[in-house]
Parts: sequence; C-alpha cells; structure tokens
Amino acid sequence: MAYVLLLEDLDSDVHDVKAALDQIGNFDLRRFDMPARAIDALSDALTSDSELPALIVVDLNLPQSSGYELLRFYHATPKLQAVPCAVWSVMNNEVDKKLTTWMGSKKMISKQSGPTTLRKSLASLLNGSAEPESPSQKSSAKSKTPASPGRRPTKRA
Repeated sequence: MAYVLLLEDLDSDVHDVKAALDQIGNFDLRRFDMPARAIDALSDALTSDSELPALIVVDLNLPQSSGYELLRFYHATPKLQAVPCAVWSVMNNEVDKKLTTWMGSKKMISKQSGPTTLRKSLASLLNGSAEPESPSQKSSAKSKTPASPGRRPTKRA
C-alpha cells in the first residue's frame, strides 16, 4: 500500500492528516516525531530498494529539533526528488516559504488554513497536479503584479 511519511509531533495534527488522507484514498500514514527517525526510515528504504513514500509532509516547528533537518536530507538526496514534499506548519512567513521551496518543498500549507485546504493540497500533490489557487491567493498575486510601464501621472497644482 502506498504511504505518506509525516514528520509531526502533535497527535491532533496527525489525526487531521489521517482524516484528509482517508478522504483522498487508500494511504498508509507513517508518522515520525523526530527528523532523525524519519531520515533513518528514508535511508533504509533507499538502501534496501524498498518502497518510497508517495508524499512527505513536514512540520517545521518541533519541540527538540526542526523539520528543516529532514528538508536538508531531502534536498541532498537526488533519489528522493521524485517524491513530492510539502511543508505543513504554523511557520509560514516569507522567509520560510522561500527557504522550503529552495529545499525542494512543492507546497507550503498553513495549519491555520483548515481541513479542506489541507485535503485539497495533499490530493493535488498525491495526484501530481497543481493546486488551484484560492481567491485570497489570486488577489494577493494581483496586488503583487507590477503596474504596466508607461508615463506616471503628474500632479497638477
């Protein structure tokens, strides 16, 4: 059975991911609460030619470590690049978004976005399709679009 590797320390968040996966399809969930254990499991799968996860989901904010440890391993391991990786975290400022994207994350999902967004995001990554933009993403993209070149209006006294 295909599985999703989840790096998450909170049981309630694990429940949310499991609920989303149950709605998407038949996926096993392998949860790790420490990056070193997740890295060991992925290393074992790579060296034994075992099945790799269908998706890796990473929480950045962990009590004694950081999800960035797993992202560094993911980024440095070419064989893992075929596996989509998503960050699901409360830490979703612009610096985190840019850094996690650079490290290979295909999507950053805010934990505050709710179960529907989580489910749709996971489904799009598991199906290999792009997630449709939400209206708030479209409006923020429009506001960041530079004005068309041309003359600036002049002030009249």
